[in-house]
Amino acid sequence: MEGMSKMTGMSGMSGMTDMTDMKGGEMHHHETADPPHNMMIVGEKTIFLSHLPMFMAPHNFQLILEATFSVGGKDVGAVYAKDRQSHPNVKMYTLSPLDEFKLATLFTPPGDPARKSFQATVFRGHLERGGKPIKDLTNITVTVQRVVYAAKLDAPSKSKTLEYRLFGKHDERFLAHVIGAAPDFDQLLAVKIPNAPMDEEIDRGVSVELVSRGNTAAARIKEQERVVGRLTFPARTNSYSSTFSPPSSAISRRESYRLPMARSSRRRKKRKPAFE
Repeated sequence: MEGMSKMTGMSGMSGMTDMTDMKGGEMHHHETADPPHNMMIVGEKTIFLSHLPMFMAPHNFQLILEATFSVGGKDVGAVYAKDRQSHPNVKMYTLSPLDEFKLATLFTPPGDPARKSFQATVFRGHLERGGKPIKDLTNITVTVQRVVYAAKLDAPSKSKTLEYRLFGKHDERFLAHVIGAAPDFDQLLAVKIPNAPMDEEIDRGVSVELVSRGNTAAARIKEQERVVGRLTFPARTNSYSSTFSPPSSAISRRESYRLPMARSSRRRKKRKPAFE
């Protein structure tokens, strides 16, 4: 199904990384173990995790997960939500796994991933930009409830128009820019959508295309901007349009973040922060 919808973007919950000059090179990790796959956290009523990607292995995946937080079998999602509500000026929360694992084990095999949980620490703020670990969320169990979106960043090309993936639950809706071939950017933002699709439809996959905009960071949805996007539902045969509006409080300090790529070099290089 395809269609047009008006949207309004929200500030405070996003970031952008430029991926233009990095294509490979030595990694700064042991050959048999991946370094931590840090993630951004969005949502309060329902928790979603977005992997901070790069155009270099082993971080060359765009991955969005629905998850829960627990300690000793007790759900602590309310602890995270309360902390977020108590710090309204902190627009970004992040997570760093304590376990070593390959990212693909969280979403493969499809339908029954090899890994369904891991230990992690939640940070108030960006963990690579001075974020602080939250006392009661320093060694939690993250349980994956559902794989929202997963794609390896090895596409030979990318969409010519600006394209996003819609996800969320109830009254919390988010857009994630669909990353294609380098150079490209990663953007995550909260939005308001009049007459939004049902949760069940969104769970099956809904893409949003801004047909009048080129697929560039400069053309991305901005804070408080109202845009019209075309919604496509794979399970349907028709489509419609809607308005998208980012509210005044969104995901992070910046609206988007540019994805770093690997620079060819024989010297080891530290991983560049995903958010700037």
